[in-house]
Amino acid sequence: IALCTRSEDKHVALLSDINARTGSLQTSAQRLSEFWKRNSSDPDDKINTRGRALIEEYDTYKMCILNGTSRETCSPGRCTSWQTAGHSVIDYAIVSQSLLPLVKKFHVELPTE
Repeated sequence: IALCTRSEDKHVALLSDINARTGSLQTSAQRLSEFWKRNSSDPDDKINTRGRALIEEYDTYKMCILNGTSRETCSPGRCTSWQTAGHSVIDYAIVSQSLLPLVKKFHVELPTE
């Protein structure tokens, strides 16, 4: 990530099963932009140590989480993990700040039976 984000003209997109719970935490880039702020009323409002570390790490590289933003169509903050014990957002789409203007929409599909 460090190598890819070194140049501001490079676009970086990560889709990952991170198993981190970030609630409505935001990176600095998201806090600076009203447009890219994450929804504070996401269905999964829990935060764990891995979630805090994720925000800190991606803050360093000026990256933003797409989950829960206004660009997420249908249901911003839609859960990505559905288990018997409950559901949560633990899988993320994360992009470099340079890629944000190119993102028109983002969608999390519901699980299929």
